[in-house]
Amino acid sequence: MKMDARPRAEKCKNRPKHYMDKRTGHYYFFSGKSQYRGYKTGWLDARNICREMCMDLVSLETEEENIMLEAIIRKYKVRDVWTSGRLCNFHGCEAPHLQPKNINGWFWSGSGVSIPP
Repeated sequence: MKMDARPRAEKCKNRPKHYMDKRTGHYYFFSGKSQYRGYKTGWLDARNICREMCMDLVSLETEEENIMLEAIIRKYKVRDVWTSGRLCNFHGCEAPHLQPKNINGWFWSGSGVSIPP
């Protein structure tokens, strides 16, 4: 797969919507309920699969999202989960507020929200 997958109109239009946050109307895709069930891949390929469908890997920004993901993991006995959590490793990551980077440089790539230490 390419380094930076671009959204594909047809895949975006027909993207799967397996779960919905009733508070926000935000939908979630679960690969275990799709053609990707059992598919083993790395973070970048998983993210690119999502990006082609105008989505990103899951970001756990609220307690409700965390509870929902835990329930899915238990229900389907999921062993591995790729999140959109990412360490800043590009231009601008040397900013003082991100130092030390291995502690303060983490963020959710789907939303850009900082992940606190």
